[in-house]
Amino acid sequence: PLVTKCVTTSTLLGLSDINCQFIRLKLDQSKGENINTSFMSGYWNPGHTGAMMLYGLFVSGPSQHMWLTRVVHNVIKERTWKATIKKVALDFSVGSLVMMPMFFLGINLIEGKSLEDATGKLQQEWPGVFKLSVRIWPAFQMLNFMFVPIPYQQLAINCTAFFWNSFLSYVQHYG
Repeated sequence: PLVTKCVTTSTLLGLSDINCQFIRLKLDQSKGENINTSFMSGYWNPGHTGAMMLYGLFVSGPSQHMWLTRVVHNVIKERTWKATIKKVALDFSVGSLVMMPMFFLGINLIEGKSLEDATGKLQQEWPGVFKLSVRIWPAFQMLNFMFVPIPYQQLAINCTAFFWNSFLSYVQHYG
């Protein structure tokens, strides 16, 4: 159901951001910086986590659900390798080209930045993020669309996206 997918997406985006901040803490420590390792010591930014969770609940969760259930699987109904290749092409050429820019714009606006700042962040980060996404998502979606039952495909995406969203959070907040 939609509500479950939205809550799951929100939770995993929040956990991805916490993971990102933990990785940043470890990276800073490896550089020899003297940092209080208590997680609640002021190093964790709950605003970043909250923005990611809001984005997951109100933007990413519903849009992924609608994209997968109303568009991808209604346009291409078969479950053959040929049909799966078409689904991946549709998903990546339309879905990814909309969802990734929407992430940078949405997170920046949720965090109270101006549309100009959000657009600037998108223009700055989009090329590198897109190049990396080409190496990850088509292969994953090929397996997902072919082998994962349709009701669980968004969950499979969200579990894989835990790592992807940790990366996106790092790019958004520290890149």
